[in-house]
Amino acid sequence: MIAIPFYDYVVTLPEEINTLWRRKKSLASVALLLNRYALLVYALALVALLLPVTGNPLVDSR
Repeated sequence: MIAIPFYDYVVTLPEEINTLWRRKKSLASVALLLNRYALLVYALALVALLLPVTGNPLVDSR
């Protein structure tokens, strides 16, 4: 389920660049971008929280 937002970003990025980033910014375009990237940040945070937590591999555990 987490892969769906990432897939959506990859597939729609060229269209987003052409339609949103190259035009004059409006309130609607800023709201769309904030909504899009808030979902991406949420999905990344969810992945980070679901990863198993282990000790620091760089610290020698003698």
